[in-house]
Amino acid sequence: MKEKIKTAALIANGLLMGVLFTLSVSLGVSMDPSLGPLYTLSRWLRGENTVSQVQEEQSDPAAYPLAVSAFQKGDLYYAYTQQPVSAIYTLLRPTLEEALGSMSEKKAMDRQDYHRVLWEEQGFLLEYDGLVPLTAMRSWSGASPGEDALAFSRLVLLAEEDRVDLLLETEEGAWFRFATAAASEKLRTALEECSPDGSYFAMEDPNLSVLAPDQPVSGSAVKLPVYECKVAEVVTGAVSGGEMPRALLECFSMNPYLAKRYAAGEEMAVFVQGNYSLRLSGDGTVQFTVDGGEGLEGENAENTLVGLIGRGWQVAQDALDSAGSPLDLSLKRVEKGAGEEEYTILFSCRAAGVPLSSQQVTIHVQEGVIVSMEMSLLSLTQTGERRILPYSLAAAAMEGNGPVRLQCRYALQEGKLTPYLSYAPVKEG
Repeated sequence: MKEKIKTAALIANGLLMGVLFTLSVSLGVSMDPSLGPLYTLSRWLRGENTVSQVQEEQSDPAAYPLAVSAFQKGDLYYAYTQQPVSAIYTLLRPTLEEALGSMSEKKAMDRQDYHRVLWEEQGFLLEYDGLVPLTAMRSWSGASPGEDALAFSRLVLLAEEDRVDLLLETEEGAWFRFATAAASEKLRTALEECSPDGSYFAMEDPNLSVLAPDQPVSGSAVKLPVYECKVAEVVTGAVSGGEMPRALLECFSMNPYLAKRYAAGEEMAVFVQGNYSLRLSGDGTVQFTVDGGEGLEGENAENTLVGLIGRGWQVAQDALDSAGSPLDLSLKRVEKGAGEEEYTILFSCRAAGVPLSSQQVTIHVQEGVIVSMEMSLLSLTQTGERRILPYSLAAAAMEGNGPVRLQCRYALQEGKLTPYLSYAPVKEG
């Protein structure tokens, strides 16, 4: 009797699948992709191309702009903290990705022509804290990485009549221009959201000649939060012999139920699982190492440089999040090592979008895998605000050192994160 009921159920199930399949083909009703071959066959019978409609996956970029300026024929809006920068970047990202995916051959650009663009035309200037590989930005946008070894620190999205041009500045201070197939309509819409705020470029004020001509100067007082800074509780707890830092171990692909704790002095705890080890110090330093020829693979198991940058960023950001740290990360630089697949990847740590001068994440890659990482896990509590030295006064104090660019940064001193204005010489290629 049971066998008859089972057979009847199978027959009914098959009939139901047949009905659904027929409806899918004849009425254009979509079937669930989990149905596997039936789903693919139904799409093919409806005339859908199951291959061409699969788009390349996009990844979250591991490099975010430090500041964004919207320039409109002499008028300027300048964003330099996390909230406004993130809001503008969200508006720009679709156009930026389309531009990166449709770049033409690069053409060298005269610096004076670049300054003219900022003064006479419309677009956005994105400033980065370091050098971003173009191949990585293209890959994060869902485009083919390409083979151009160019790395840039500043990027301009320029609104032409019917398209967007892309301008990039290299470490040597040279500028290159790329025509793209991206439409300028969305870029112009984004510009409408950025009303001029009284900011201006340094080239407009002869008293600021010590600054780089393209240095944005805020039209109002620059105020940034001040933070009290402590070592994250997950570190202090582990170092003092408390609970196993399970979430933190998982960030580094370690099994918290298999990892063993070893004593390593009063202000240190070491956790080991096979060839993986995680060392926590009382000052908040976290050191992850892998021996024996093993290591962390790149993002999506792709051991390309772009994949390794993405995986390193994700691991480090997950570690910060698991510790309750509000800091975020952005790619600062990639340094080539002596070996063919040997790199050092550096990420800047940022509070409210502003980099910490003494904190970074350092990642070492050997033979195409991540073999070590070092970072700090800190907790922050905002205690107030501080006004930064006005740009005009900073420029006067640096007379004779130009041209320089100014950047807001945080200094960690006596348990406090305090904002200040730093400067860096500019190379004019």
